[in-house]
Amino acid sequence: MAEPVELESINGITRLILNRPKLFNAFDAEMVTLLADGLAELAADFEVKGVVITGQGAAFSAGGDLRWLAGSGKTPGAAFHGLAAKYHQAVLEIRRMPKPVVAAINGLAAGGGFSMALACDFRVMEASATLRQGYTSNGL
Repeated sequence: MAEPVELESINGITRLILNRPKLFNAFDAEMVTLLADGLAELAADFEVKGVVITGQGAAFSAGGDLRWLAGSGKTPGAAFHGLAAKYHQAVLEIRRMPKPVVAAINGLAAGGGFSMALACDFRVMEASATLRQGYTSNGL
């Protein structure tokens, strides 16, 4: 089984790839933990000069994985609280990164995926990419 977050480094630039393409790279606990920990490691790595975050397949990220929340074995509120805590740590790692972080938006970026892209220093998008904020899309 493929890792939910993959790293590729070329000439000091590390590409961090969200790799759950069948689920539009939706965040579950494993993915956000790997993401937060990976970003912290990249920040401390003197060989890394910049980071590009992108998604595998048709989406950058659809945000939180609601199916994971429902099937986590915890109450939805408790599961969401834990997921959000690690997700926010990942966003803080992006903001604290002493190197440029680029979001390469290759498709849908919705909810938490859109917010993560906004946390990056720069964003580049395919012409067909879509941005959708979760709360406003639901009338909140």
